[in-house]
Amino acid sequence: MRGSIVKGEEVLFEGLKVSLNEEAGANLWGGYVYLPPRAEMETGEYEMRLEDGRSGSISVLSVRDWAAQFRGSGPLA
Repeated sequence: MRGSIVKGEEVLFEGLKVSLNEEAGANLWGGYVYLPPRAEMETGEYEMRLEDGRSGSISVLSVRDWAAQFRGSGPLA
C-alpha cells in the first residue's frame, strides 16, 4: 500500500510504502511508513492519506534511518 504524509497543509512525502496493521472491529491501527534515503522526519502528529482514499491522524512514535513507526489516533476512514 502507498500513502502520503501531511503536516498542516503541507504534503511532506508522497508515494511512500506503508505497512498497516488494523485490528478488526476496533479503531486500533498503526504500522510503519518507509522513508526515502536521507529523509528526515520527527516524532509527532501528522495526517496519513492512503492511496485507497482513506486517511487519518497518526502519531509518529519513532524514526529510524529508513522507517517511521506510527500509531493511528481515531478512525481510519
